[in-house]
Amino acid sequence: MARYLLHIGLPKTGTKYLQANFRRLRSVLAERGVIYPADWWREEHEVNHDRLAEHLRTGNIEALRPIFDRLNASDGTVLLSCEGLSGFNSTELARLHELMNGNIPDIILYCRRWSDWIPSAWQQVVKEGGHATLPEYVAETLQQAYGSPAINLSHIVKTYTEVFKAGNLRIFSYSNLADAKLDIGEEFFRTALHWESAPPMHREPVHESLGTFQTELVRLLNSLRRRRGAPSEVTTRRLLEIALDRADLRALADELVERMHGSVAEIEINDASPGLRGLFADLNDHYGKLLHRQTADQKLFAPRRNSVTFVQQDYLADPNAASAAQRILAEMQTLDRLALPNTFDVTELRRFTNDLDAPPTIRFASGGRAADYLASHPVAGAPREGVEVNLDAAFGASEATHTLLRGGWSQPEARFVWSQGTRAELRLERPVSQRNYAALLVFRAFTRDTRLPFQHVEISVNGHDVGNIEVFGYIVAEMHLPWRLLAGRPEIEFTVDLPKAARPADFGGSKDQRQLALSLERVVLYSHPPIHSAASSTAHPGAWIAAGPVQVEANDAPKLFERFESLGENCEFGLVQRRCGIEPLGLLRFSSTPLSPLLNALRGRFAGMGRPEFIEIEVSQSGTEYMVFDKRFHFRYHAWVKLGEQTPEEIHARECRRLPLLVRKLIEDLSEGTKIFVYRGMEPLTEAQARELAAAIGAYGPGTLLWVERADAANPPGTVIRLGPTLLKGHIDRFAPPENAHDLSLDCWVTLCRNALAMTRETVAA
Repeated sequence: MARYLLHIGLPKTGTKYLQANFRRLRSVLAERGVIYPADWWREEHEVNHDRLAEHLRTGNIEALRPIFDRLNASDGTVLLSCEGLSGFNSTELARLHELMNGNIPDIILYCRRWSDWIPSAWQQVVKEGGHATLPEYVAETLQQAYGSPAINLSHIVKTYTEVFKAGNLRIFSYSNLADAKLDIGEEFFRTALHWESAPPMHREPVHESLGTFQTELVRLLNSLRRRRGAPSEVTTRRLLEIALDRADLRALADELVERMHGSVAEIEINDASPGLRGLFADLNDHYGKLLHRQTADQKLFAPRRNSVTFVQQDYLADPNAASAAQRILAEMQTLDRLALPNTFDVTELRRFTNDLDAPPTIRFASGGRAADYLASHPVAGAPREGVEVNLDAAFGASEATHTLLRGGWSQPEARFVWSQGTRAELRLERPVSQRNYAALLVFRAFTRDTRLPFQHVEISVNGHDVGNIEVFGYIVAEMHLPWRLLAGRPEIEFTVDLPKAARPADFGGSKDQRQLALSLERVVLYSHPPIHSAASSTAHPGAWIAAGPVQVEANDAPKLFERFESLGENCEFGLVQRRCGIEPLGLLRFSSTPLSPLLNALRGRFAGMGRPEFIEIEVSQSGTEYMVFDKRFHFRYHAWVKLGEQTPEEIHARECRRLPLLVRKLIEDLSEGTKIFVYRGMEPLTEAQARELAAAIGAYGPGTLLWVERADAANPPGTVIRLGPTLLKGHIDRFAPPENAHDLSLDCWVTLCRNALAMTRETVAA
């Protein structure tokens, strides 16, 4: 029987350092009978078990069961490590307990001195988009100390001991170990794994500190971006890294930082302050005995006063500082519109492929982000997810791709070819399939310090302007090329204008007289197959596969999805609507609504939902945003507010105003019966359960329920079956994975909803 060892965090206690060493030493661990599972890893850089936590949180037990059956059958120690486990409630932990066949795990929880943890946590919040100053963050954290699991460990300990009643929970003090100059990794191997000697640790820092001034720069830009309402797939810190590759913007940032130097102040965080003294005593009394390497007085850490430097806001009174900040912000907003996300998004490609009115666009990633983006791209290896590669051309000494180069290029070199002059032309054979395509260009820009900090690149395709970008360093540029831009010509003609091309000889240190701008390494042309009608599929008797009767084109998806409203169980259908450009008001659109509480709410006409005493504001499992918990029916949903953007009290007041209106609107929609209500369970529903839900909806009016499950051999994706006058069952190819709710099957959702709408129209006509 396996022994389980759970390392559950907390954040900012060296967790990533431990996990990086666990992964690096997996083979060493395995030789000693310790399994550090890799079942939930998709990328090479992953080191923890966050995806396991996501499955547990969403109740996706069946996806985990085969893995745990294998782990349970082993004779060794199974080591699971995830910060997110520290925030689990008893229901989520009970799922883990069940999967472990009731095995009682050993549990390791790390804590840290508050006066050290708070400034470290604040910096992490700033990295992730927070805009609160350090004094604001300290004040809010100390006000909520008793309710914060990161400070008040009793929340975590009580939950774990409630579920694992005989569990062996031990607390490791990150601070006590650091004070004793002991390595937390070596101590873990010696104590938690019972090894006499620990293997050598890889001590390279996992999370590098931003420093006082860099943190303030990111915080300031977070605040300015928030005021301008600039949501983004790319964090401020990432955009700033891209911007500061440009010598002119780096000089501007250095000037702004220089002005910050006159505004440096200190704030003291005292572990023994009146607001914390009682909590500290209570925690030591209750949990000091759980400490590894107990101190004589069994203290979780030695209380200290920590003076932390930060930048006061008075530097912004200087007009030059404010002007520099606005200039950097303006450049970042330009980059934000053009910057690629961190990883390739096949869903975005699907959406573009099927959008007949899509405009041509160009976006890019530079430096390390360019390499990361390319590594995540299907063209980096075997094409996946239906992506078809039509051309993949690498430029170099080989003559195979020279025919693609027209005017404006130098002689190809070993791995690339330099542009020469202020215009370069490239021609690719156009594919025959009539669809939208995407092109990927990989190149490096020729720059020289502040004299030539970036290259300006203007690209047109078949005589039509696609866009322009200002680039520096190593670049991956991605273009979306709609079919209407390509039709009518046998080739795709790229014209690249390079007005800032320059001669290396003019900058000294080189005799090269060529007029250079970029060195092209690779061009890839690819696409995603468009939506095909399933009308010819063999359908289940009673199914409706309707491509013809419903006059809803792909670009009319917003009109289509306005006819539907989500009842849960999670956010997926709400995100489908967002992807199609609509944001309808809906009480349950982004809620976690398991079937039993949903039935209770429907039968009770949502009475009490929205009353102040039933609204609770929580910190999310990730520790970066707020969630709202409805204590009346046990629904939980996103507040869409990150930590530091608003106080819990402000969110609570907002929900008290908002929820009664949304309850009234949902009851009106249910009563009118003109909408189709969508429900997809986190686990498959039985037909009896679906009929029970349809009946609860029918008690209000003639509304239709679309119950969605995975497709099977008898019911291909897109199939809709009528099970009753107001009950439809739809079949989808796949649901979004719990670890990435945005990776949804948009094409199939569109087909499914078209067919469901057709079936309801048929019912009305009959």
